[in-house]
Amino acid sequence: TCTASSEVPVRCPSCSSVRFAYPGMGLEKIAEQARALFPSVRCLEISSDTIDSEDVQAYLNGKLHGPTLAIGTSLLPHEYGSLFKKFGAIGILAADAIPAQLNFRAHEHQWQVLAALSMLAAKHGSHLVIQTFTPESEFIQDIISDNFSNFATRTLAERKRFGWPPFGRCIVILPKKEKADRQTTLNSVVQKIKIELAGEENNITIHILDRGMPRERILVRFASWSFTDIPPAAKKMFSVLPSEWLVDSDPLSL
Repeated sequence: TCTASSEVPVRCPSCSSVRFAYPGMGLEKIAEQARALFPSVRCLEISSDTIDSEDVQAYLNGKLHGPTLAIGTSLLPHEYGSLFKKFGAIGILAADAIPAQLNFRAHEHQWQVLAALSMLAAKHGSHLVIQTFTPESEFIQDIISDNFSNFATRTLAERKRFGWPPFGRCIVILPKKEKADRQTTLNSVVQKIKIELAGEENNITIHILDRGMPRERILVRFASWSFTDIPPAAKKMFSVLPSEWLVDSDPLSL
């Protein structure tokens, strides 16, 4: 390959959109390359889509023996931690891809995944290899040194600066409409919310999230909101939402 690279444009040269989706490598693509590199080794894809397949079930139940490359998602450490006693080495591909997500909890999720894998590797005496483009980053160094205190201090300072939980509150509103009508409906509801919450602009920000997501949604952020009481502004907002829409307060993912 020529290893050519280029910067991401500010806007799409075709449609002028500023919303870009950044897909990962994909389990199937990784498995395809692994089979090409190691044709004599069994290669299994383990994910929520393949977990019930005959080969994967045979492997999970200890009926398959011999060298195996198990290529999986975060389902592996969370649901099948006992498997790690079989592994001589554990590799984490593209560790940088997780915090690249536009999500205030991205680093928290990354820490959970890497810390779980690190503990499993240590427990079973396996080698742990982390693939990263930023080995010098504070985050990767904290993972290597198991310095959760430093990670938490830095992450909380960042959340406080930008008003993310626990220093502010946020609500994600998911519509129940056919995709063709959804954008128009979202814009209409956002306008109703802004009218209902007139005068609250210093405390509330509203965004429509539609960056390549399967379902567009509305994000409402509150600069101040106690954890025990629903503020009057939120109650006003709820009054203009269609009854069948879903509301998720302080969601685990945007």
